[in-house]
Amino acid sequence: MKRSIGKIVIVVVTLIVVWYIGSWIMYFLNCASKRNELKNLSNPTIIAEACRSMLMGLGTNAFGNVTGEDQSVPESLRALKARHVIFQNDRLRLEFHGGFDHFGLMFQPHDSDCLKGRWDLVYYEERKSTPITSINWTDYGEPTNAPYSSPAAGSKR
Repeated sequence: MKRSIGKIVIVVVTLIVVWYIGSWIMYFLNCASKRNELKNLSNPTIIAEACRSMLMGLGTNAFGNVTGEDQSVPESLRALKARHVIFQNDRLRLEFHGGFDHFGLMFQPHDSDCLKGRWDLVYYEERKSTPITSINWTDYGEPTNAPYSSPAAGSKR
């Protein structure tokens, strides 16, 4: 009887350990898959234009964040399934992972002349960033996406 209880305990502990390790493996595989997806976007110009549209709707001196699923975020950005969409004055960050391993997309001015010059969509990680595409702010006229309706620009959400 004691041997069968011991075997059951060993089997249960083994199953728990395998489940725990397996869940971490799946987590890291999902992160790797998302990183690869972001580095190889099939429509980076559409994503950059959606970021531009959202920034235009926020106005100047906006600071805050919304979840990536928020209905006020343009559909092409929501489809990426970011955890957070963070806006800070003249840049927009789509963050997909946090903690000790941040990565995502950043839409930011290429230089200091942000409303007239080139803007970059950049993939970023903790210690490096990789440009994906650039758009000229004035080449696009009015945004093609519905304007972002600010949830009270200037406040955190």
